[in-house]
Amino acid sequence: MFADGKPKQTNLTEQFKDQETKSNLEFMKQMGGWVYIMCSNNHSTLYVGVTSNIASRVYEHKTKVYSTGFSAKYNCVSLVYYRRFVLIVEAIAEEKRIKGGSRKKKEDLIIALNPE
Repeated sequence: MFADGKPKQTNLTEQFKDQETKSNLEFMKQMGGWVYIMCSNNHSTLYVGVTSNIASRVYEHKTKVYSTGFSAKYNCVSLVYYRRFVLIVEAIAEEKRIKGGSRKKKEDLIIALNPE
């Protein structure tokens, strides 16, 4: 109720959209995710990313779908590290942790999974 004593009018469409958005956000949080590292052909540049569909995302990097993006600019087209998480929020947290680390730490992750 408003201060004037009249009941507040609600828009059911807006309430449904709000609920649908909240449901989608909850679903997205529960979706699995991947953290991955791509490198350039000469191994000089590393790109750390997160995705819910690793195959599709690697294809986008290799074909340079986003031609003005970092990975296209620096030719990061080789997948050298990947790790699956049950929840996308866990993958996002791990991506941030990896990005905040040194190059040496990134290289150690890569070598542990992909020694060649």
